This record gives sequence, C-alpha cells and structure tokens, in this order.
Amino acid sequence: MPSIVAYESSSIDWCEENFKYSPVIAEYYNTVSNVVFFLLSPLMVYLSRSFASNSSWHIHLLWFCMTVVGGFSAYFHMTLSFLGQMLDELSILWILSVACILWFPKDSMPLSFRGNRWSFGWFVMALSTCCTVLAFLKPNLNAYALNSIGIYILYVMYTSLRWCKTPIIHRLAWQTVLWWFLAVGCWLSDRMHCSFWSDLGFAYLHSMWHVFIAMASCHCIILFAYLNVLQEVPEKRPLLKYWPRNNWQIGIPYVLLNSRSISAKIF
Repeated sequence: MPSIVAYESSSIDWCEENFKYSPVIAEYYNTVSNVVFFLLSPLMVYLSRSFASNSSWHIHLLWFCMTVVGGFSAYFHMTLSFLGQMLDELSILWILSVACILWFPKDSMPLSFRGNRWSFGWFVMALSTCCTVLAFLKPNLNAYALNSIGIYILYVMYTSLRWCKTPIIHRLAWQTVLWWFLAVGCWLSDRMHCSFWSDLGFAYLHSMWHVFIAMASCHCIILFAYLNVLQEVPEKRPLLKYWPRNNWQIGIPYVLLNSRSISAKIF
C-alpha cells in the first residue's frame, strides 16, 4: 500500500497529462493556476479595509482561508497524493464553514438558532468536524459533495435576495452565478469528457476551474457580507464598489461602509 504522501497515491487523476512539463510536478497547469488564490487574497485584504475596520475583521479570515485552499490545491496537483487530496478538499469544507458561521442569513437558519449566531457557529463547527471524519470513508465522493453545497448556497442566495431590492446587488448575484456555472462546467467537462478534450489537445479545463471558482468565491463572499450588514446594521449604509474601476461595475467587488456608525457585532 503506497504512503499517503507518495506521488500519485490518490485515486483521483485529472485530464492533464502527468509530468509532461516537469519531473517533479504531476499536473503542471493545474498546479500553477492556483496562483490566482495567492493574487486575489492579498488584494481582497486591501480592498476590505473599510469592512474590516467598521464591521468585522473576520472577513480577513476568509481571505486567509482562500490562500490556504490555493496552497493545498497546488500541493495536491503537484503530487496527486492522497494527503494532498484530503488537504485540498477539507480546506474547502472549512472555508465554507467559516463563511456560514460569519454571514449565513438569520432568516435561513434553523428556527432553534435564529437570533443566536454563536450557537449556530458551534453547530456548524460540530457538523464540519463530522464531515471531516466522513470524508476519509468515501474520498472519491468528496468533490461531488462539496459541489452540492454550492447548489445549496445558490438557493440561500436566492432566498436572501428577495428582501433586497438594490439593482447592483442583484447584478452582483448574477455575476456570482455566472462565475460559478463557468467553474462547475469546466470541472465537470474535465472530469467526464477527458478523451474529447485530450483529442483536441486542450486537457486544461481543471486549471480554468481554479480561476473561475476563485472569482466566484470572491463575489459570493462580498455578496453575503453586504447582505449581512444590510440586514443586521443597515445604518452602516454599505456601498458596493468594483476594482479596478467602479464605473465598469465588473471586476473585483468590495464593500465600503460608513465609518461613523457603531461597529457590527458578528457574535
């Protein structure tokens, strides 16, 4: 039985040809494409200064988690090891957990937790711990389970937007959905139609998944951060902006807050 840290000890192998460009990197483009996480995370820390100082510094936890996801994903695709696979998938699970603890809409919480985000946070942590253990039982199903969580997030987004009538936020939601569909489309196509893409000489759709899902994640985090402030401390008057140019209303979204109001309390 191969070691869990051994090269190609994972049962998962993506469409890109292994060790084609480097003797030490199994999937070169799938590895290098994770640089998008390392570029976006510090940029989002910079753009989220207003939100962090006037509402909650916890938003920086998510940008840090994105860096961790990028690092573990790069390690997995570099080695295709079982350890790399689990670190990659579990880091995604836990960034979803942190995001839920911070900004899961109160109206969508189970009735027993509404109004008590602290208790809800402990529930999410306990559930995530159980899922972490279960992930080792059927590791081939982990990626599909994580993508199914994405479908639920889209549902929560839809229900949350029913009370928000701001057009620019609905536009942000559609942008989030577009990035997510592009990402999942690349993921599924690379997984299910590898021979087709290999025949075309383009077996790199999974590397594009990394770029698209990173963009979808940034959009989704900012969307729920905005909705959280709008619902819990509307006097903050959140403003949605885009980098590098706001008048494009496309690019990297971020939230500006009124600094003269009291700070929001997450817990």
